[in-house]
Amino acid sequence: PSRRMHRIGTVGEEELMFMKMADVDGDGEAEAVAATLSGPIVRYRREGDGWRRYEIARPPEVTRGKAVAVGDLDLDGRADLAFSAEGADGELEGVFWLSWRDSPDDPVWDVHRVSGPEGVKFDRIELLDLDGDGDLDLITCEERDNLGVIWYENPAR
Repeated sequence: PSRRMHRIGTVGEEELMFMKMADVDGDGEAEAVAATLSGPIVRYRREGDGWRRYEIARPPEVTRGKAVAVGDLDLDGRADLAFSAEGADGELEGVFWLSWRDSPDDPVWDVHRVSGPEGVKFDRIELLDLDGDGDLDLITCEERDNLGVIWYENPAR
């Protein structure tokens, strides 16, 4: 049997990179969240028969977006976004997490730095409690400077 295609968002507007499905706004329904190569982080929430687009500004020093992951990183009961970038040369940083203040629909979220300037290109992000302390740690990889798999321990606990 053939599969039916369902479009989310617009086609050809920007190059989407890694995408995650997660309940960002806490309404019990999963939304599509994706990093874009040269634009904002995008979130699509299902509304009726379609999808409504929300844009989240990425850190201004980011050259090219790569991946996004969703989880409660600061243990406040609300979804946060982990974000990675490529092209983080010199003093640029490649891994951040973002938290919202009043509403996840707001276009500007608070930016928290994770990686520092080490590394050039960061890829897919996974969030899991690697050390068993009850908070989500961030796992990513970087192959350009041979840093391999990188674990950023969450200091929340």
